[in-house]
Amino acid sequence: MAGKRDAEMEVFWSSLTPRIKSLLWFEDRRLVISSDEVPVMLAQQGRLAAIKTAPKFYLFTDAFCVLQGTSLTEYPLSVTWLEHMIPAEGMFHSIQNMTSFRLLTPEATVELICKELAHKSKWVSSIADAIGISLNYTQFISGRGDLSLDSKLELLKTREYAEYIYRSLAEYKDGRFKGQWRTAKPHGSGEFSQESTGILYKGSFREGRFHGQGELTWFSERDNRKKYIGDFRGGLTDGHGEMKYSNSDIYSGHWSQGERSGFGKMEQMSRKNSFYIGSWENDKRQGYGVYEDKMKHERYLGMWADDNQSGPGVVVNSIGTYCEAVFTNGVIASGHDGLLIDPDGKSFMGRLGSELKLCGKGVLTLTNGTTVDGVFGGNWKGRIEIMRAVLADKGEEGIDGEAYDELQIAKLDGRIGNSTVSASRKWEPLFRECETALGFTGDAANDVYSAWSRLATESFNRKRGEDSPPQVSPRGKRSNSLTGLQGKTVKVPVGLIPLERARARTLKPGLTGLQDAAKSFGTTSTSGIFPVSKETTVEEVRPSISRPINIEDSSLCCSYPSGHAYRLSRVPYAPHADSSESPPSEGGQEEQGSRSQGVTRRRSDMEDTIRESFDLTNTIRSYVDKAFNTSSHPLGILMTRLETVYLESYGGLGANKYLLSHAIAETHSIIKKIHSIVRILFPFMSGGDSNISNIGLCRVEGRTDPDDYLDIESGYGILHPLVFIRLFPTLINLYVLHHEEEDLRYLRGLKFLQDMDVDRLTRFIKFPSHLCTKLTGQKADSDALKIMDESSNTLRVINTLFTPGEFLEHFKKAFQQLNSIELLSGDFLLPAIVFILTRANVPNLGSYLHFLTDFANTTAEDDYTLVTYEAAYNFIKTNAPGR
Repeated sequence: MAGKRDAEMEVFWSSLTPRIKSLLWFEDRRLVISSDEVPVMLAQQGRLAAIKTAPKFYLFTDAFCVLQGTSLTEYPLSVTWLEHMIPAEGMFHSIQNMTSFRLLTPEATVELICKELAHKSKWVSSIADAIGISLNYTQFISGRGDLSLDSKLELLKTREYAEYIYRSLAEYKDGRFKGQWRTAKPHGSGEFSQESTGILYKGSFREGRFHGQGELTWFSERDNRKKYIGDFRGGLTDGHGEMKYSNSDIYSGHWSQGERSGFGKMEQMSRKNSFYIGSWENDKRQGYGVYEDKMKHERYLGMWADDNQSGPGVVVNSIGTYCEAVFTNGVIASGHDGLLIDPDGKSFMGRLGSELKLCGKGVLTLTNGTTVDGVFGGNWKGRIEIMRAVLADKGEEGIDGEAYDELQIAKLDGRIGNSTVSASRKWEPLFRECETALGFTGDAANDVYSAWSRLATESFNRKRGEDSPPQVSPRGKRSNSLTGLQGKTVKVPVGLIPLERARARTLKPGLTGLQDAAKSFGTTSTSGIFPVSKETTVEEVRPSISRPINIEDSSLCCSYPSGHAYRLSRVPYAPHADSSESPPSEGGQEEQGSRSQGVTRRRSDMEDTIRESFDLTNTIRSYVDKAFNTSSHPLGILMTRLETVYLESYGGLGANKYLLSHAIAETHSIIKKIHSIVRILFPFMSGGDSNISNIGLCRVEGRTDPDDYLDIESGYGILHPLVFIRLFPTLINLYVLHHEEEDLRYLRGLKFLQDMDVDRLTRFIKFPSHLCTKLTGQKADSDALKIMDESSNTLRVINTLFTPGEFLEHFKKAFQQLNSIELLSGDFLLPAIVFILTRANVPNLGSYLHFLTDFANTTAEDDYTLVTYEAAYNFIKTNAPGR
């Protein structure tokens, strides 16, 4: 419907008074329908008789006009929507609503009513066609008659692009929006600017609100200019995002209802790049966090409350001082015991006050080992006042200086950590956000399903987003941002999707539940993704995951890379096959034995085939590794942030040797917590770390999970290589700092031994005489020398390793290579290890050995190997010149 013809328009314009014509006339404007031709009135006009002048209505090709007297209101069709059914408000209005319809605009709603259904039909169809033609929709321009009115109105709900300036709506007054619309509200991608509030937003909208990813800039006030890039919900910053303030400070992290809440990092450019990283609540620092003050050259690791340091914490500075105390409102709380340690070993344990003041009873230990027990005052950085004291010497008779120094270090290590935050309480928001993203609720069995469903949905949405029209995307994203807004997709490994826990329905053929997840991940074989046979029901699935899943579960099947599906339901379940208590069969005893042997053989063959065809542990490790390296995966976001907070806590210029015990405890805690998440994704994985095998599900505090039945031993085999590659550089640096003195003595001893020729070296280290001839003299055994060189070469590559398992394997390999020369007897073993260490020239050997002691999963044989290396290390260190 293109409006009336020229002749009809001339008649129309001539019928109007000059004043009214001047209001309505525009060049090329054509009338479609008016209330003079087809009666229509305001809905409230039919209910209230007080309206003096009845308005007139004109539908033009570009606008819907309401004329009341000499007052004209125009509604451009580009931002006008039509609803032809108005919900009844009771029986009294039900008949009236049949002849009413509604026009919606960004700022107003016009409810109209006709006296006859035919009149309503004429108005509604004319308005719908006029809007469609004004928007250049081909379905309306072509005049297709096969579209119903409902179909037309559905098409008209969305507008790909329209501009509008708000005039009266208080919240958006004088604001300009351009972008996508749905039912009179910004919806989709767009841009909104408002000079009165000084904001500019580019991004996603939902029902008129900022919602999704976007970029919001405040530009009106010079002192309050800031810019946010990240997630929005309901018009407020909510989710992950980055805010840059007018003073150049930058916050990157989690938001809730417009406030900083959860985990985040604040970089204070105004304080020489000082930063805080940790927990936030109600726009304030709350919980555990790390603050590095670049102006004071200090780093604080501890609890916060109401934006101040409050609770147990640790302060280290650039000169190496370590302070452990209880804080209140940003200062050390008086009346609490604390610990002060200088880098030279001088320490004080007792009552502390603000600014490192000594204010009460305590024990002062000097660098020479002298201890002073008494009442103290003064300042640790300046003059120490001793009120009443008891002086004591070293007191350890018969201990040389070196051994005494090591004893003092051990004593200090024992005091560290008494007034600090436990590792399990650190970075709780990080793990909570990851678990929330995966849909964890605390019910292990249901979490398996919900986690994979969410991952599949995210993958589907991301893939769909790649095919959708380009939207306004945040710009200027910092490379070190913690938001993790964009990234690649990690595909689900074939054969590893856990069982569905949809308890209310039977698992029938077709893509349902996790099979939808498999499809959205782009996997072609649903049998491998969803390992349940066609006839399997929920009741059959339940027993199979109420215990550790193994290959004898009759309801499972797995798909392998070769493309063949091994259905374990075909493997007869014979729990008594190797037992004399086998249930009797109908046949004779001989038949029963033959059948039992056949069942056992078939099951054994199947198990061997499965083990050869598919390495479950490696496949899980591969998936977790890809997840860790994918910025959009919840595990990838978690691992990236953990790597950041670990470095900010223990690395850089604030690295302090007395933080080693904290780093060790935190590393163990990180592995355990990640393990408790990964085990939900893969409840059937196995491994060999007994230290992590009994980790309970700790996601819901104070609640015992009834489904916490999973017997998993996979932390060592799967997570150690993936976690230590990220944390090891920072961690080993602390080991090197902590054991710097003894490693320096070791290097001096190593240099002393390396200056000797082979003959002198073997005599000095008391090599057995009958073996010396194999290494020295004219008849030296070239094979023996070759083996010694191979052992040395094995140890030389230790500096390139990063996991406890790799370190242990290389130490064991070098140890075992010596066995081909001589059986590993005590009189040969220690000199041989000293010999190969001298040739290998491994620096920081003591740090590596301590690292293995703290993290390696060892057997009794491994312990014997490490003790031998420690003995060789101590021998070399003891014989260092200038001790």
